Amino acid sequence: MLKQPDDGALPACQSSITCALNNDATVCSALGDLYNATSGASWTNKTGWSAAASGTPTDYCTFFGATCGSGVLRQLCVRRI
Repeated sequence: MLKQPDDGALPACQSSITCALNNDATVCSALGDLYNATSGASWTNKTGWSAAASGTPTDYCTFFGATCGSGVLRQLCVRRI
């Protein structure tokens, strides 16, 4: 369970993948959870995902299956990848 800091601020999102600094941290964390929960390391096409999982800052708009508009994730299609 995450403990809220004493100053009332929300805790920073933690992720198992490393997204680019301009990416939304909450989206990055959710994508990391998805990658791990679905055994992303064994996906056939993990373009972008595997670099982020290895610690390389990667814009999630370059992830296979991601569609972005103005830097915002709009759609994710990861069926049978």
